[in-house]
Amino acid sequence: MAQTEKNVLEITRVGDEGEITLPSSYRNAERLGPGAVVAIVQVGDALVLAPVDDEFASVVDRLESALQAAGASIDDVIAAASIARGEIVLEEFGSDLHLVPREWESKGPTSGNAST
Repeated sequence: MAQTEKNVLEITRVGDEGEITLPSSYRNAERLGPGAVVAIVQVGDALVLAPVDDEFASVVDRLESALQAAGASIDDVIAAASIARGEIVLEEFGSDLHLVPREWESKGPTSGNAST
């Protein structure tokens, strides 16, 4: 995958047939052309899209091995990712963002932004 400056957020819509259009900035950065295969992974309440290539397969293999060695499950990773995502949202946008679930605020950074 190309290491380029990436957008943090883009908005798109789901079409009538369930299709989504990836913004060109992402398609270009990841070199995704027509027919490119993309994995969609549900992590908690988020969807993660990743190009399926040799690097992706290698990461999946390493992740499976690391989880097995640590005696952890994918559920453990999902729970940790949800908390981490909340901390990032609080750090980046503060608690003024009314879309932040209350449980994230209580586990967020102690920078003073996480008031309820």
